[in-house]
Amino acid sequence: MGLKYITYLIFVLSVTYLFGCEGVQQASYEDTGLGGTIIDSSTKKGIQGVMITIDQMKFSTLTDSNGFFYIGHIPVPSSAGNYNVTYAKVGYPTINFYAILYAGDTTKRVNFTMYNSTINSVFIAKNLIVSEYVTTKSLSVLNLYGLNVTDDSIWTNIDAILLDSNGTRSNFSFYAGGYARPNSGWDTKFTNLLGYYSNSEFDTLSRIDVGPRAINPNIDFPTRATNTFNAPLTQSPVYGFYLVGRYNYTQGYPRVYGLLRINNFYFDNGLNRYIAVVDVKINRNEQNYFLIN
Repeated sequence: MGLKYITYLIFVLSVTYLFGCEGVQQASYEDTGLGGTIIDSSTKKGIQGVMITIDQMKFSTLTDSNGFFYIGHIPVPSSAGNYNVTYAKVGYPTINFYAILYAGDTTKRVNFTMYNSTINSVFIAKNLIVSEYVTTKSLSVLNLYGLNVTDDSIWTNIDAILLDSNGTRSNFSFYAGGYARPNSGWDTKFTNLLGYYSNSEFDTLSRIDVGPRAINPNIDFPTRATNTFNAPLTQSPVYGFYLVGRYNYTQGYPRVYGLLRINNFYFDNGLNRYIAVVDVKINRNEQNYFLIN
């Protein structure tokens, strides 16, 4: 074998390798992906070892130590496809939902909060600061399931939103997430006004009073918004709520009931916005009971 032939062969192999690598990278770059982070609702930290399965692919992956996962090379037919995705881990109720994935160079980010069913099912958050809705980046959204305040950029976080009823910055209410604008979230149903409670009274409020019978989500939560309120707030109203959207549309969520207290409502001159300070108690185990034992 001559030197010229060997030199030519090395050149051909080198070119094939380079173009071959480029082709693999390009295919990977154009593939559809699904990624996100799974957070423990109690510790607020990522959950390691959650199995994420896409049924159509019969393929699973596990979250890492930070709760992050990524699945690439998802074969999406035509321009888009509807995929059944499952999150599962021992000690946590399984979450099952449908994700619309688009073909091409796209990665869908789906973040979820999961709760540990082996620990206390009652959770409390006090003095959450909620801003009136002005733009999509306003911290106007209550994630009642995750017990935090956020904007409306991720629809799976939207349980309720602070809006004025007529655009005049008066007659404010907490509306169900389905009313969020421009992005809709989960549907939430509220009770009528339960009463006005001080901080200590709210702490000891143990249930939504429906008499001697069991709570009935179909009749005890008749509205998709609280009563209206304005500044200055002289009393602190309390409402019960039911996360009906999470229960109806995502397998694995139990019925979640809770109590919402509007602790304070005022106009912040520095921010030029109205601010609500709220307290929340929830039970994630389908019980009308809100005291931590």
